[in-house]
Amino acid sequence: MLSKHTSVSDVDAAIKLIRNVSIWHGSAPNPWTRGLLENFSMIDGTWLELRKDGNLVGCGAVVRDNKFQLATALGLEDDVPGGYFLLLYTALQEAFIHDVRLVRFGTGAYDVKRRLGLHLEDTNHAMVTMAGFTARAAKKLASG
Repeated sequence: MLSKHTSVSDVDAAIKLIRNVSIWHGSAPNPWTRGLLENFSMIDGTWLELRKDGNLVGCGAVVRDNKFQLATALGLEDDVPGGYFLLLYTALQEAFIHDVRLVRFGTGAYDVKRRLGLHLEDTNHAMVTMAGFTARAAKKLASG
């Protein structure tokens, strides 16, 4: 049974399911997932839960801002037939309900998403992380 919520009732169970999907697709876990789930009630979003016999077997976060929607943190048990599609379709339904103009999904399980008519974006983004840069820059600015 699928249900929609404004908060996450069992963060640890959700994290376990989300890690399952990361492992299946060979992607590193997102370091911000726990924080997102613990503070979910503070954002404009819908938390999706799939339950079987009372147990959480699937989940996903639908996050909205300024007519933009991101579906993230999808999690599933090993054997949930149709669970992934149900989560994706429900995320799309949320976009229609909230009159969203742009919907983004992650790149994992792209074959499934391509069959639904989604396509990869060529965003040409790169990210650089410089350890300690912020602290050094702040000290330099403070000393003046």
